Amino acid sequence: LAFGDVEVDITRRIVKKKGEELKFTRAEYNLLTYFLHNPDRALTRDMILNSVWGYESFPNTRTVDAHVVRLRQKLEADQGVPQHFITVHGVGYRFLP
Repeated sequence: LAFGDVEVDITRRIVKKKGEELKFTRAEYNLLTYFLHNPDRALTRDMILNSVWGYESFPNTRTVDAHVVRLRQKLEADQGVPQHFITVHGVGYRFLP
């Protein structure tokens, strides 16, 4: 799968940006693949927590925000304005390939 200058090899669990392999924690990688499988869909923080972390109760939705920040730092263009991991105010996030 690819978006922008990022390539994701789902089978090998490898993520490259501009041809350079990046390191991801398990949670970061799982969040990325969840976004990739749900393009252009508004996802609530609770939906993300349940699908990525498997939480039955939602003790801290800031966990999602912190991980999205890390994805943006690693994968977004260096212009400061997110192009792929978009905040949907009052809801959660949307991934735009």
